Amino acid sequence: MLDQFIEIYADSSRGQYIPQFFAESHNPAKWTGIQQSSIKVLLAGPEDESYWDCWQAILDYAETIDGGILHQGESGDVFVIYAQAAIEAIDSHCQDMLEYETEHKDAGDNYAHMPGESWTETDNIELRRNMKRLGVESHGMHTDEIAEIALDIFDMESGHIHIGELQKRAIILASFPVSEIEIDLSGIGLDDTTLEYVADSCDAYIKGNLAYLTTDSVWFAVVSPEALQTAIEESI
Repeated sequence: MLDQFIEIYADSSRGQYIPQFFAESHNPAKWTGIQQSSIKVLLAGPEDESYWDCWQAILDYAETIDGGILHQGESGDVFVIYAQAAIEAIDSHCQDMLEYETEHKDAGDNYAHMPGESWTETDNIELRRNMKRLGVESHGMHTDEIAEIALDIFDMESGHIHIGELQKRAIILASFPVSEIEIDLSGIGLDDTTLEYVADSCDAYIKGNLAYLTTDSVWFAVVSPEALQTAIEESI
């Protein structure tokens, strides 16, 4: 067993006799999708004119009772790949990482330094507009000072590109679309052969040992009008 998703059945050193070896060694009680007539042809060896056609049929349709699928790689080695288990492991890992990057506080905190670093006069104007909309009184304080307060007390909140409800209850200081998440698959225990075999069947786009997911999730830097009003009054 190479890992939990793949095992080697026959290595390439057997050459043209790999199909014959399979016919001789497989346990009929553990396999489905195999015609007995194909087994008889393979047992006869590569001299039979139907030998390679029968072998291809077995590669196409044979499956172990616990979900293993035969796969012959470019090197000639023949593997039993537990493709569905591998797909489920990849999809589950990707979903966990998606949830982390779009919902976990630590992921949001990775953006927390950015509002202050990118703050401009345009942001000051938008802050004033939102204060007026949500009834926050400046008590004569300059917008630059209010901005410093807001940038000191804001929280990062996860959401999506549709921000109607968020705008009703909070002042949005900045927003950072997550867009695409790059996920390292090396920790799952997948070998390259299995990963290549199942890549097109997974939810994410996979290239090498990396998976990519797109999302419309956004991290928002927000401050509640109540918190900002209190902070302004305490600073007077």
